[in-house]
Formats: sequence, C-alpha cells, structure tokens
Amino acid sequence: MIPSRKFFSETAIPQIYNKVKSEVKEKLSRAERVALTCDVWTSQAKESYVTLTAHYRGVCEYKCVCVCIIEINAQEKFTSLCSTIEEYVSISVCVCVCVCVLQR
Repeated sequence: MIPSRKFFSETAIPQIYNKVKSEVKEKLSRAERVALTCDVWTSQAKESYVTLTAHYRGVCEYKCVCVCIIEINAQEKFTSLCSTIEEYVSISVCVCVCVCVLQR
C-alpha cells in the first residue's frame, strides 16, 4: 500500500529535511572557510526571493549547497534570512547579506 499524503507531509519529508539539514550543518562546521553568495530573483508570479548558497572546500573538491530560499516581500523575511545564516555560519555575515539584498 502507498502511504498517505499526510504521512509524506508530516513524517517522511520532515525526517529527510532534518537529516539533510544536520549533514549540511556538520559539513559547514568542519570547513576551514565558507563563502556565502546570495541571489535575488523574481518568479513568473512576480514574487521576490533570495537564495543563499554556501561554498566550501570538501575533502578533494569544492562543494556548494543551497542553504535556503526565502520569499522577501516583507521585513520579517530578512529576519528569517539572518536567523538562517546565524544557524549555519555566523552572525557577522548576516549584516552584509541583508545590506546587499536591501540595496537591490
């Protein structure tokens, strides 16, 4: 039997999300240096988003991972972006990213 939509939305997907999130945080915490890039873009539905990507060196190669995609239609979304950056990297980076986004 195929599991229900509720199972996927409330159990399976959150478990996968939390597992991947933990793995990314672990890899970033072990990286000697992490560079963050952000990109502001607009969907076809005219909704604005910012994507935050972390770049770091793995064991034998450079890696990059999308840390978050956040809709930026209100000031509280910037707070959400800052919280995400703080969670994955450090608070000192947060100010720079938000200033870049606000100036666009």
